[in-house]
Amino acid sequence: MKKSNGSNHRTITHLRCVVTICPIVLDGVMVRVVSGTEVLFDENQIAQRVDQLGKEVAGDYDSLLLIGVLTGAFMVTTDLSKALFVHGMDPTQLEIDFIAVTSYDGKQVSSREPIITKDVKKPIRDKHVLLVEDIVDTGYSIRTLIAMLSAKEPVSLAVLSLLSKPERREVDVPIKYLGFSIPDKYVYGYGVDDGFEQYRSLPFIGYKVE
Repeated sequence: MKKSNGSNHRTITHLRCVVTICPIVLDGVMVRVVSGTEVLFDENQIAQRVDQLGKEVAGDYDSLLLIGVLTGAFMVTTDLSKALFVHGMDPTQLEIDFIAVTSYDGKQVSSREPIITKDVKKPIRDKHVLLVEDIVDTGYSIRTLIAMLSAKEPVSLAVLSLLSKPERREVDVPIKYLGFSIPDKYVYGYGVDDGFEQYRSLPFIGYKVE
């Protein structure tokens, strides 16, 4: 089946769908989509926004320790570090570390009792630290991380979050750099899982549709 969109002359050919992954041909290029998933932000939108965030951060710091929150923020942390280099940050002045916290534990509802499962390896005292989160939801996890890292006496501690759900917030937390504000939907992709450790590898961010 072929569909032609008269407004932009893009031709889409739908091929056989296997389980939930469907190949389509878009303007002659094979791409893959996930059936039952609505795309909220596509790969280009995410790349552009992360690049903009990198430009902002690079303009604010001469040296920096990025701390990505595992597992969801591994993609945005990686892409942000590359954007910092592109926008002029000296690579000898950028350090990267990771920390892990869980408050979902295989569920799609926060327990509101975050547990630190991995601490940072690098000392952060007397350093400028940017905590990189995939999504700020109720706010409990990021509040716990801020309190823990602040006790290690960094020069400064700020938060960058790719996504934020303001409708879900129960705890006020400061987000200095924000990628996108989103509605109250359970999203996944670009490092973020669906609550069951699936769909992290998707290059876009989407949500389930009935």
